Formats: sequence, C-alpha cells, structure tokens
Amino acid sequence: MNTSFNTICSLSQTYSYSFSSVEKNTESSNDLSKKFDVTPVPNQNEIKHDELVRIDFAFCGEKENPSEPYCQFYKPANYSDDDPVFVAKFYPWDDSEPVSREIHLKDIDFSHTDKYEAFAYGIYLEEQGKISYLDDMVIAFDHANDNMPDNTSNFNKVDLIGSIKEFMNEGLKHGYYEQYMHYLTIFNSIKGAKL
Repeated sequence: MNTSFNTICSLSQTYSYSFSSVEKNTESSNDLSKKFDVTPVPNQNEIKHDELVRIDFAFCGEKENPSEPYCQFYKPANYSDDDPVFVAKFYPWDDSEPVSREIHLKDIDFSHTDKYEAFAYGIYLEEQGKISYLDDMVIAFDHANDNMPDNTSNFNKVDLIGSIKEFMNEGLKHGYYEQYMHYLTIFNSIKGAKL
C-alpha cells in the first residue's frame, strides 16, 4: 500500500465541526452490544462529571453501522491539562440514549489505540498548538486499520506509532518532505514514542 499522499487532499468530511455548548450529563445504562453482534464501546466508564463542555469536533459515523456511530467529543467542566480527559459520546443510530466513554489522554497506548483515542489525542495536540493538521492523526489510524484483517470498525486497536513511522519513511523516500515533517511533529509530540 502506498503511504505517500498529496497534502492538498483533506479528510475533512470524516468529521464535522460544531459549536461549543454546555450540556448536562445524562447517565445511561444503554449498551450498544445488546442490539448488535459487536461491542462498539470497549471499557465504557461511568461518567461522573456534572457538566460537559462540547468541543468543536465530532465523527459523522456511518449510518446504521454499529461499529461507526456518530460521536461528539466533550471536555469535563473541571478539565485540567495536568490530567487531560476527553469524553466521547456515541449516539446509536436507533436514537436510544448516548453511551459515554472517558478517554484519559495520558493513558493512551499508541501501539494499541482505536480511532477515537487517536482523534482525541489529535484534538489535544492541535489545541496545544503542537500540530497543524488533525487529519494526519485520522489518516495514520485509517492506514493502520486498512491493514487489519477486519478493517470495518473504528474500535479496532492498531499500531498508530508504526503507521506514523511508515508515513515518515515514505515521505523521505518519495521526496514528500512536508508529509515527513507533519508526521515527525506528531511523532515527537506523542509522549513515550521512540524511534
């Protein structure tokens, strides 16, 4: 698979932007796996935050596909950069109650991460001014996921570090230095990453 790409191409249709707001958290006992044969929300935590602040990023998902639900990202009202936590709210296609999942950014294992963790960390890096293109995180995940035996789920755990290294190497090999620099910046921004 060719991991080189034209940096003018954008995956902005993969996710949508929305306006910030504060939403009261609703507790939900909804479990998406009861309705389908897959478990699309692994390690669901009980959210204990009174208020969530919606941030300007969401995944559109794929209609009627339980492995790719619509997902809106939030920050707890008591968010702290010392222990950054995002909340992903998954909205089932059958209009049942959303399922919430906390993503502790400091605990992400980048050699074993799903698309929502990668995206949340990309949002964090963009907000910190460490990366310019959030699309690069999504592209790295998608590339690694495309190489999985079952590549139909955004919940697959993939080696994001390996994918980022591939993009860096291919950028150098084919003279796409901007691509190399984008992924080098991500690589250097990911805590614990080693060449």
